[in-house]
This record gives sequence, structure tokens and C-alpha cells, in this order.
Amino acid sequence: MDETFVKERIGQLVADSGKSEKRISRDLGRSVGYIQSLTSGKALPSMPMLFQICEYFNIEPKDFFDPNIPSPPTIQKIRSYACHMEKDSLVTLERLSKRLCSTGQSKTNESCDSRNIHEKYDHCKRKS
Repeated sequence: MDETFVKERIGQLVADSGKSEKRISRDLGRSVGYIQSLTSGKALPSMPMLFQICEYFNIEPKDFFDPNIPSPPTIQKIRSYACHMEKDSLVTLERLSKRLCSTGQSKTNESCDSRNIHEKYDHCKRKS
């Protein structure tokens, strides 16, 4: 992981949000060119600002840095929904996810290993 990853991840979050770089910069209380300076690679965010960016996009910092998570905001939404589901619904969601992985709908085969999923995403237990 390097500066290019940070630049590209922020660019992806901006693009997925549908908001302009200027608007996000203003929302974060920064100059209008701040996000553009990050996505162009001219600057890197400080750690406090990176945490603020993660909070703005409603993602956890660990997900920001995980290259195996293609869309951190989407994963965060799925986690949030899953925390409120009954066990039967969770089993259905797990089966659907496994089916999508096995039909080539995933980035890598490794990400479809249920052991990886259970080890990485135990967030509901921590928040309870």
C-alpha cells in the first residue's frame, strides 16, 4: 500500500458519492481545492483528516485501507442491515453472497472464503 492507493481510494469514494470534490471539500471545512489535491496526488491527508474523511463517507478506517473491499460505503451499509436481521435472514444473505461469489461476481476467489468473512467482519459483536 502506498500514496497511490490513498489517492485512488479517495477518488473512488468521491466518484461513488456522486458529490463534487469542491462540495466535499467545503463539507469537510477545507478549501474548495482540498479534495482535488488529494485525488491528484499533490497532497496526503493528515491522520485526523483521514479519520474525518472516513466519517464523512460513513466508513471505518480499516475498510479504507483494505484493498479487498471494492466499495467501503456499500459494505458498511450491508453490515448495518445485517446487524438488524434475524438469523434466518442472515443465513439467506450468506447463501446469496456465496452464490454470487461462486458465479464469478467477486473480485477474487479468496474473498469468497467464508472463514475470511467471519474473521474480518465481526463488527456486530463489538458494537453490541
